[in-house]
Amino acid sequence: MRRPAPPTIADLRTEGVAGAPVWRRGLGFALLALFATRVFAASPIIARPDDESACRNSERWWTLDQQIEGCTALIELRSKSRFALAWAYRSRANAYKKKGNFPRAIADYDTVIKINPQDGLMYIFRGLSHAAKGDYDRAIADYSKALQLNPKNNAAAYLYRGYAYTVRRDNDRAIADYNKTIELDKKHIVLAYIYRAYNYVIKGAYDLAIADCDRAIELDQNNALAYLTRGEAYAGKGDRDQAIADYNKTLALDYKNSTAWNLRHYQYEMKNREREALNKRLGMASDHRDEPSRFDLRTVLLLTIIQFIAIIYLANKSIESKTNELVFGRHNASKFGKALRRIAAIIFLLSWLHVFLSFLIPPPPPPG
Repeated sequence: MRRPAPPTIADLRTEGVAGAPVWRRGLGFALLALFATRVFAASPIIARPDDESACRNSERWWTLDQQIEGCTALIELRSKSRFALAWAYRSRANAYKKKGNFPRAIADYDTVIKINPQDGLMYIFRGLSHAAKGDYDRAIADYSKALQLNPKNNAAAYLYRGYAYTVRRDNDRAIADYNKTIELDKKHIVLAYIYRAYNYVIKGAYDLAIADCDRAIELDQNNALAYLTRGEAYAGKGDRDQAIADYNKTLALDYKNSTAWNLRHYQYEMKNREREALNKRLGMASDHRDEPSRFDLRTVLLLTIIQFIAIIYLANKSIESKTNELVFGRHNASKFGKALRRIAAIIFLLSWLHVFLSFLIPPPPPPG
């Protein structure tokens, strides 16, 4: 069989199926592709309506990831005004902050501040992100810049800077900032009283701390932190009963407050030691403890588990034992085993109920 001859120039000029020369059709397709590329590359990218809605997320309909995605789409357009671009960066930074991604939040706040250096609120937001990372020096610098831009109506910046000073153990500056917060704004006044009281506790000014907590409680009677701080002030004064009463009130409002549990337990232990020391000096035996110790509770749990296992074991043995079958009969032996299992379950539940009530119900006052 002959191999086909290679095409000649005349063959290439022959008309194709569409009736146009092949080389002309190829050139036409190439020019069309080039034209389309230039046109679409020059055309502006249009944002979807959902991107702006997600970025704003005013109704909280969108997740934080969707909010970040929508803001990123708006930022990538770069065709918006400087104000709109700053708004998109700000909204994305807020979403990053809520997600706990503080480095990215700080980076976006940096961009917003570069676009508008006079926006004091952005310094506060960036300061909060620095504080969340534990960088209180930069947080204080940002709060101070916000106060420099707006010193007369910026109680939040004073409050946050006061908290940063408190963490830094700069109690005098913290108290000064809380004074300004109380002077400027009623919205943050309760927290300002409580935080100032905590600084007074650290300085040993317990009466001033109690007075501040009293004011905070007058304004908000369900503020667990106010009772907790006042309890610490009473404990510092040595008034253990009042401290325990405030810790009980804290736990009534916030049952999961581990600080209140630990501080109350410590006060009970100190009362017990003081009573035991007094009884030793008087030659009396100590027969009362204010609060069941954790060792006692662990012992109750261990004995309960042992009892449960032992009774279940005996119940199973009672069914299998030939002696029980001879004494009670097979049917009665089975009933005897089921009864033992029920008793074991009741004992187990009652023991757990005892432990739960020991934690839940405040201990009775000491006798006498």
